[in-house]
Amino acid sequence: MRLREFLKTAEEKAFLKEVKEEVEREELPQLIEDLSKENKILIFQNVKGYKAKVVANLLPTEEVWEIFWGEKPSEEFLKRIEKRGEKISSPQKMDEYEEIEVKEFLEILPILHHYEEDSAPYITTGVASSWDPQKKTVGRGVYRMEYRGGNELGIALLNPPLKDTLELYREKGESMPIVITIGHHPLVFLAMAMRIHEGIDKLEVASSLLGKGIEVMPSFSFPQIDIPSGCEVILEGHIDPKDERKDGPLGEVSGFYHTVEKSPTVRIKKAFLKKPFYYYHALLPTGWEADTYLTFVSKAFLEKKLKENFPFVINIRFIKKTFGSSVLIQVKEVKERPLITNLILFVLSNPMIKKCVVVDDDVNLSELEDVEWAIITRCWADEDVIIISYSKAQQIDPEAKRGYSSKIGINAVKREDIKRAIIKRKRS
Repeated sequence: MRLREFLKTAEEKAFLKEVKEEVEREELPQLIEDLSKENKILIFQNVKGYKAKVVANLLPTEEVWEIFWGEKPSEEFLKRIEKRGEKISSPQKMDEYEEIEVKEFLEILPILHHYEEDSAPYITTGVASSWDPQKKTVGRGVYRMEYRGGNELGIALLNPPLKDTLELYREKGESMPIVITIGHHPLVFLAMAMRIHEGIDKLEVASSLLGKGIEVMPSFSFPQIDIPSGCEVILEGHIDPKDERKDGPLGEVSGFYHTVEKSPTVRIKKAFLKKPFYYYHALLPTGWEADTYLTFVSKAFLEKKLKENFPFVINIRFIKKTFGSSVLIQVKEVKERPLITNLILFVLSNPMIKKCVVVDDDVNLSELEDVEWAIITRCWADEDVIIISYSKAQQIDPEAKRGYSSKIGINAVKREDIKRAIIKRKRS
């Protein structure tokens, strides 16, 4: 399934908001931030100076996952992530694309300058693919890409597989072929962003998530590098391992700026854009969409582990805008408070999670005021608050600057002798 097919389905289910008025590229970050609060997928139909239609906020609410996997999306995701789907080879579809020699990126792509102090406009939805000459496989991943003027991009290869692939080319003294694709179905994009076991092609994971084979085709300049058919933008060129420059700052998912000391430079020779127009997928690192990807995956894995080890756990919820670091856990009928302590310690052993609050089933996890009421009335700070010092910090956490992180757990479960006042209802 392609991005366009997903958008058609989303329109049928009333998840789309189309902005038909002309907008400028520089306006888009604020517009995306403001309009995302309407919980809709956004399509900007008329971006001044571009053939592109900019699409953003592809996952505006958790309900969108039900379009893919029904009423229990977390369970279905966990089943599918363990399987490998089929790649269906198809010929190149040159007639679907307009080929352009890239001289100046900003003339063809509406790359966004997301935050005030970003060093430059950034591509935040680019899927980079390259050929591993040692393993004879294609490695793929989502990496931030800094516009460096003309046809040049910086690419922060901080994680495998492409981090390791680049070192192979560096040792050989060669430039590294790269294909960057933009504009994918959300499940394909999710698969590309996930960390997958070595030796597994992420396209096979994407195929499994989609529930049917994924159609792939050879890229135009590097036939050994296959890519999803029907992606909206294809950029082809080489990475120069010798040309490394400071990368950033860029406002990251944590809400703070992050600078990479140095990253290699990509020189793009050719671009292939869908005809007669193409969708450019824009993603704010601090926006709803990025948060939804992150928290859905985190919740699915954590919930499974918790219910296996702590059967009294009913539900969990990650707090929006905390990049998967703050979680609420709802439990039922736990009379022994040490059990809650064990639960909290288990949760905080997860390297991503920095704060954990446990409440009873009479507390609404979706209403933070209700959660705060439970903390204020049911938590005795000298007994029920756990502080863990000197933990390993996430790189995007500003606290990591001191070399470690601290974590907090709060037991806000009721005590038997203190009852909550319940509104009296009329008896029938």
